[in-house]
Amino acid sequence: METTIHQLKACRLLDWHIQEQAILLRIDRPTLIAAITGSVKADAGKRTLELTKDTLLFMRPGNQLKLYRMDKRLPKLCLLSFESYELVQQNEERLVYQNNRSSLPDSGWQSGKLPYRAIDIVKQLLQMEKQNGLYPKAASTIFDELLGLSIHSSQQLELVRDISLNAVISHINEHYATPLSREQLAKLSGFNTSYFSTLFTQSTGWGFSAYVNRVRIDRAKELLLSSSLTVQEIASKVGYTSGIYLSRKFKQITGLSPGQFRDHAAPMRIVAFQFAGCLLALGLTPVAMDAELSRDNRLLQPYLRNVPTVDGAYDGQPLTSLEAELVIAPTYYYNMPGRMNRLEQIAPILSLEWGKRDPISELLYMGKLLRREHEADMWVARYTGKVQMAKERLDSLLASGQTAAVYELRENGWYIWSNRARAAYNLYNALGFQAPAAIQRDVLDPDKHHFIALNELPAYAADHMFIITGGAGSDRQWKQLEKDMTVQRLPIGCKGKLYRLQLDDFWCCDGLLLELQLDIQVNHLLQGN
Repeated sequence: METTIHQLKACRLLDWHIQEQAILLRIDRPTLIAAITGSVKADAGKRTLELTKDTLLFMRPGNQLKLYRMDKRLPKLCLLSFESYELVQQNEERLVYQNNRSSLPDSGWQSGKLPYRAIDIVKQLLQMEKQNGLYPKAASTIFDELLGLSIHSSQQLELVRDISLNAVISHINEHYATPLSREQLAKLSGFNTSYFSTLFTQSTGWGFSAYVNRVRIDRAKELLLSSSLTVQEIASKVGYTSGIYLSRKFKQITGLSPGQFRDHAAPMRIVAFQFAGCLLALGLTPVAMDAELSRDNRLLQPYLRNVPTVDGAYDGQPLTSLEAELVIAPTYYYNMPGRMNRLEQIAPILSLEWGKRDPISELLYMGKLLRREHEADMWVARYTGKVQMAKERLDSLLASGQTAAVYELRENGWYIWSNRARAAYNLYNALGFQAPAAIQRDVLDPDKHHFIALNELPAYAADHMFIITGGAGSDRQWKQLEKDMTVQRLPIGCKGKLYRLQLDDFWCCDGLLLELQLDIQVNHLLQGN
């Protein structure tokens, strides 16, 4: 008996008109996209890739995908939407399956080169749909074969590769100041040197040496802006043997010498691909920002009405006309080397790790880098005053020792956030709420986010539970949650103290966002009591 089954729901060709250079798709079911003829550039948000006729792209529901034509010919793309179900009950009379997508890959997953049979199956499914509609049994049989040739066959191998490469990248990010060799990292990953080099380039888009140099130069930029260290001293702190060698690499990557980068006047014209809330708190309105960042931070939209946004892979965008002095980008852009190189042509890039610090430390550090320390101190003083007023209004709750926590409902479980994300800082550090013992032990003490299965929630329940939902189906998810027996079995103290937060309001929590989110959280607490 199959414990997991996949049911094909729709198979269709994408309707692409000759006048359209790009198409935006909103995904409402798990979907495979196959290029039957031609190729396209696909922007899946945090990742941009090329979809050719010998690969498949997978997207989860609740995401958007923007497709760009790569030449004058119209590509022929097939969209296969399906659902996955897991066996949850079995007896002599019946089998009960429940929707479960946990075994599917992340959005933006792309297969390796597929055998000819895989594309032949896509064409067969299209023919079945065209002639008679999809017959469930016949379609399921060959669709399962397609999944076997693509997702299932590569997942185990990819898991091993991903774990190994993640360990390598973490090692580089933590030990960039020490000597790093290809041979040393190949040994760490468990691969021979030649295969490691190929795999590293395929997975990151960078050659090994180019990636290491990028990390070192970006850390050097931070030290140039935040300290008075000499170039020689900075070189020793980022893994270079001399200031001369650092200067040569710095100029090669940025087009500026370290001295020119440091002496650049405090920038006013900044393009933001992250940290927009910090910029606004420092009194800086970005001259442009990432469209996805704007979309996913609804609370900032009133403050950014006149700020142009850039979408997709930033090809052909009029960024050069903005006369930007600085581009601020998150370090996860390392996964998009083409984008990083293009942005570097517009203005110097300051690449910072998103979520590395708590929101207040992040704001103060940003103020130091941008030479706006006074503005940072002023904003922190204002925020602290609002926190004090909120604590006075919540005195009875805080005095009674009630607990609070921030959770995010996913389709296959819960994320519980540390004080570095989703405005949990407001609850723990600012207002002073205690966390449930399990959250203190598994989240706050080790300072890491934590994922639990749906049935583990009672052990992590708080008296006041701020639950973040978002994406397609979130309203249905919330209604189900209110009825769910798991929630009804929560400790008595938290019954009725579930506060729904929207992901679009809490995706980021830097700077001004943290202040606006504090108002939302405090209002929920007051209305709930």
